[in-house]
Amino acid sequence: MMNPLDHLHDIQVTEPVAFAPVSWGWWLLFGLILGVVIYILVLLAKRRQQQILKQQILTQLEQADSLLAIHTLVRRATLMLWPSAAVAALTGRPWQEFWLATWPAKEQINVADDYEQITAALYRPQPADELVEHYRKIAMQWVTIAWWPRLITMKREVR
Repeated sequence: MMNPLDHLHDIQVTEPVAFAPVSWGWWLLFGLILGVVIYILVLLAKRRQQQILKQQILTQLEQADSLLAIHTLVRRATLMLWPSAAVAALTGRPWQEFWLATWPAKEQINVADDYEQITAALYRPQPADELVEHYRKIAMQWVTIAWWPRLITMKREVR
């Protein structure tokens, strides 16, 4: 009787595959990781741009030499973050109320008293240097505690 196993050949080892396609799950994971990295980089770039803008405004406020120059910078900074048409038309009491409303509630009373004095001297030829320094300090404080947080939380692009 003949053995059926005698007709079998030895096992042939094939050449190893140089490149095996990666399964779709790995491609999905790679895509998600890449998407998260790009998103984080965009957020970091936007944050850096916002920090540069804040620093430019603070530098311009430091260099301003009059009440009117400081007031102009405050209005310009305001127009960057609030609807231009609504804010640009405000003057006098409506502007003061709007600007005070941008401050945190606990700061509004202190700033309101100081702002009355500042607006009274705004268009005088030579206001006191102490008043100019005081308005500069208030404006820089506003950029730090009221304007900057709104800039960070904004969804639209900064102009």
